[in-house]
Amino acid sequence: MLASFRLLLKPLRYLAIAHEVKTWVDLWIPVILGVLSVGAIVWIDLTSQVLSDSGFVAGINELLQILAGFYIAALAAVATFNLGDLDNKMEGKAPTIVDTVDGEKVTVALTRRQFLCAMFGYLAWMSIVLFLIGLTFRALASAAISVPRPVANVALSFYSIAVWNLLTTTALGLYYLSDRIYRSTPVDMGPAAADETAGGDDDH
Repeated sequence: MLASFRLLLKPLRYLAIAHEVKTWVDLWIPVILGVLSVGAIVWIDLTSQVLSDSGFVAGINELLQILAGFYIAALAAVATFNLGDLDNKMEGKAPTIVDTVDGEKVTVALTRRQFLCAMFGYLAWMSIVLFLIGLTFRALASAAISVPRPVANVALSFYSIAVWNLLTTTALGLYYLSDRIYRSTPVDMGPAAADETAGGDDDH
């Protein structure tokens, strides 16, 4: 049973991929934007309207219904793309993950296909989970279940951070699908990529 449960959580393995830029995309930017979002909601005193029919959670759930299908379609496309570069190790300082090879833990540099499949699998999983959480929030509100304001604000903060994580990771995925996947410059991701292309690439 435990093994089956671990399989269901496998898309979260994307979070174990290490790269300095990805850390900002996965954690710091979502935390900053999530805290600012909830701070604005509390300061303007809109907490009671967040769960209304036209509120924040309802709007996010409408968006997630669209994004979930996009993520699954993107995952299928990336997994079957007939593009040779996708199966090459990512250049520059490539994202890495700790994997088990012949019974030993080793750090593996990812190919572009591995990275993108992990990313869109994670995004599809997160979009479904956030949609269910949003439905739960709205069900509790409809049942008029009283929740202490501090608890509600903490729950909203975690939800907001998760939503921003979804959006920033989506932006990274769109960057790869719309631009990075078709170019080959010395650096594959990160601030240095802009420096490398600024001098000789006019299409960035």
